[in-house]
Amino acid sequence: MIERSISRAIVTGPTGAIGTALCLELAAHGIHVFAVCRPGSHRADAIPNHDHISVIYCDATQLDQLVNLIPGGADAFFHFAWVHTIGAGRNDMGAQIENIRYTIDGTNDKYNSWEGDGMQRLD
Repeated sequence: MIERSISRAIVTGPTGAIGTALCLELAAHGIHVFAVCRPGSHRADAIPNHDHISVIYCDATQLDQLVNLIPGGADAFFHFAWVHTIGAGRNDMGAQIENIRYTIDGTNDKYNSWEGDGMQRLD
């Protein structure tokens, strides 16, 4: 088994059920969490208030900006952000393709930007 040490983690989609639970679990273990939330999100208040959780406002289409917003990077990156999950947008093929595009581009950018700083890809 591979042992991994995480002291700093980035979580996108921290206002959803999985993201919120993960933020709390990581923080409870003393891991500093950077909760990446869409600017102007009406659900930002769902992000737990905890000493080990910092809210970073960044749109999911601009994840490449996280390198500048989180100096020093992180040891882990958990991506749960997804837009158009309810209402008409849920069936909008163009919107869902955009979700896929920014997920692939953003997560690859994060790994490539911080690979030398200790972030490891879990394949």
